[in-house]
Amino acid sequence: TNLPEGAGTLGYPVLSGDGTTAVFSEAPGTGDPATPNRIFTVQADGSGATEVDSYTSLCYCGSSVDISDDGSAVVSTDSVQVRIADAGGARELIVLSGNEITSLVITGDGQTVYFLVRRDAATSDGATQIPRGIWAIDAAGGNLRQLVDANDIAASLGIPVEETGCCFHADGHPLDASDDGSRIVLAAYGGGAEHFFSADGSGGSLVQLQGNMQYAMRVAISGDGALAAYDGTPAGASLNDVAVIPAGGGAPPVLTSMPYSGYSEPFQLTQTGSKLLISSNGILFDTAAGTSVQLGISITDVGGNHLAVL
Repeated sequence: TNLPEGAGTLGYPVLSGDGTTAVFSEAPGTGDPATPNRIFTVQADGSGATEVDSYTSLCYCGSSVDISDDGSAVVSTDSVQVRIADAGGARELIVLSGNEITSLVITGDGQTVYFLVRRDAATSDGATQIPRGIWAIDAAGGNLRQLVDANDIAASLGIPVEETGCCFHADGHPLDASDDGSRIVLAAYGGGAEHFFSADGSGGSLVQLQGNMQYAMRVAISGDGALAAYDGTPAGASLNDVAVIPAGGGAPPVLTSMPYSGYSEPFQLTQTGSKLLISSNGILFDTAAGTSVQLGISITDVGGNHLAVL
């Protein structure tokens, strides 16, 4: 791409599962209709750049994005609204009363959108309460439902719900879904620490995969829903652990411990979970062998780790 200088900040791009199409945001976040948040797709060879959605930010925020496996459906959020652009056009799916959406993903088949609500909220018209937790909505706009709430986290951890705090999870990349939506992974706060969980696509079978972290920064699940991964800082540690674990639970083998390894940068497992990309550090792991390939090297005072892959 070659966008005009001053056009806005480009958000992290996401590549479709079939490798043909990328989505990215150009999001000034000014709240002025003259400078809306703009969502683009582009072919992997750089051709066919297309603006698929454009909207006024409701909180002076940028937009995070995701894309279906075949590139036909794109979702985005400015943390207040969830929007989709597909064969039916660009439209909003839900608008909240405040900027409480911290993460969203669309299933590989483009049928379901999952999003994390940080604090208790409501829809913008006040008609529907939206308690903190994990929510889902169909791509067509119906069947809004909550999958995991603070009470579920409290029950799983064996603590009073009051110990889940004000916020379900605020930062990083705390949510991912398998291609068909049959399994999700999430991070949540409880009992003075952050924890890593998996659940089925309806929110049932909630399993704690790893707990008692200072920070659960990023989570991922393989396209087939079999393997999960997390990037987090254990209690009392100064280094982040990056580990993989069966999505149904088990012992998490730590692939590496490293200094701060990212925030909301892409952290992704392949379809079968055979490889894990830690994009901010430029490392690609073979999850079975535990070996890695260094794709890029960070250069001091030149952009930081997020440029290493380049």
